[in-house]
This record gives sequence, structure tokens and C-alpha cells, in this order.
Amino acid sequence: MSHHFSPSPSPSSQPAADPYATPDGYIFDLVNIIPWVKKHKRHPVTGVPLSLSDIFPVHFTRNEEKNVICPITRRVFTPHSKVVVIRKTGNVYSFDAVNEMNIRMRNYADLLTDEPYGKSDIIIIQDPTHPRVKVSEYYHISEKNSSDDAETSTS
Repeated sequence: MSHHFSPSPSPSSQPAADPYATPDGYIFDLVNIIPWVKKHKRHPVTGVPLSLSDIFPVHFTRNEEKNVICPITRRVFTPHSKVVVIRKTGNVYSFDAVNEMNIRMRNYADLLTDEPYGKSDIIIIQDPTHPRVKVSEYYHISEKNSSDDAETSTS
């Protein structure tokens, strides 16, 4: 089992080829999230309303070994790393880097591009102290199970 961060919320844990994020920090592959949102108009994990204008591209930095890293600290992300994305740029950083260089300094400019952003543009995509919902509780899975139960009871 890999001890490195995987930029994917899916049960397969396959990294997204073209990663996009939702406002609450879930990462999806573009080819999967667009059809889902067009059809269901809901977040596949939480079930809250979601539109295509809510999702945004995410830019991960990788080292020579292809591990996802913070482009500022150069540390490899692990399941124990707190990881954030800046909504306006899609750049991904360790929370520590953003906390030290942006939040504490009250300097809300992307660390790579210097593009200004607001504090609300800092979106947590991984926080080991606050685990996400279990895969079995994902909206799209619980809805499928609910519809399967309804079909079974009507048969």
C-alpha cells in the first residue's frame, strides 16, 4: 500500500488525469464530474446542489519520482498531510506553507503566481484530523442503494 497522497476521492484511488475540485474540496476527474453534474445537478459525494460553474481545475506539483508535493516546501504529501487548494488558481499547497506565508502574514496572494485571493479561496482537500465521509456514505452510492431497495420492494 502506498503511503503517498493520492489526488482522488474515488474508491479506486486512481489519480485523476484532469483533476477538478468542488467548493468543499473533493477532487474528481473532469471526464467523470461533468456528465454527473449535467445529469444529476448534485455533488456526487454530499448530494448538495452543484453546477458546472462551481468546479475548477486543480494543479498538482510532482517531484522527479512522480510523487505529489508542495511546490513551496518540496515535501511529499502523505495521508498525514494537511493539503489545500487555492480556488482562484487551482494550485495545491501544504496547509503549513499557506498558513506561514499567507494567513499569518495576511498576504493573500498565490505562492506561485502572486495572484490575489481571499481567505475563503483556501479550500482544504485533505485534513487527517477531520476525515471525510466513508465511501459507503457517498451520495451517489447511497442513492443507488436506495433506488435498488425501492426496485426490490416493488418487484
